[in-house]
Amino acid sequence: MIKHIESTQANSLKSVNGIPKRSHHSNLLSALNVYPVKSVVSRNTVSLWHRTFKVDSPSREINAYLLSQYILFGYRVKGTLIDRVLMAGCSPTSAIFTKPSQPHITSQSGVTDSLRYLLMHENFIKPYSDEHILSVLLTKAF
Repeated sequence: MIKHIESTQANSLKSVNGIPKRSHHSNLLSALNVYPVKSVVSRNTVSLWHRTFKVDSPSREINAYLLSQYILFGYRVKGTLIDRVLMAGCSPTSAIFTKPSQPHITSQSGVTDSLRYLLMHENFIKPYSDEHILSVLLTKAF
């Protein structure tokens, strides 16, 4: 499901920017500072877990019980919030006390930096400008 959403996200961004749909999108997403859907869902799950323990509610009681079952017996119910926090790779006990933060997107290559420059250039909106042609070439699948 998430792979389908990420594919749709990438295809939409390529379409909006006038880049062919067969082009690579990983550097394009980094250049536009767009987080992958999977990391956004994971962060929001951990954030919900954190906020659940801040309010006195039945949800907190249920999650506290499920947490105790996990700590004592290693038992977890599939599909529950604690299961999703664990699948996100986060410690459920530390997530209760520490507010999750969004990681910064750092450029990993010169291609990402070049794409960022070209995409933000004022001439990029012109389909036959040098900036647009170079951005298509930087994302082209060879």
